[in-house]
Amino acid sequence: MIKLINSKLTALLMGGWIVYCLTVKAFDGALFLLTIYLLALYENKKAISNLQDPTRVAAND
Repeated sequence: MIKLINSKLTALLMGGWIVYCLTVKAFDGALFLLTIYLLALYENKKAISNLQDPTRVAAND
């Protein structure tokens, strides 16, 4: 999952689809995709920080 979220191709495809949604005035679709992608990035950042510092895993639970 980490490699998929950090993929430049995934970011390009998501960005392209968001731009398409905005051009056809489907703002709900663009905001939904943007929210899902940002949540995935946030969860990915948390997972990486927990891998780097194993003592933080117990503190986050």
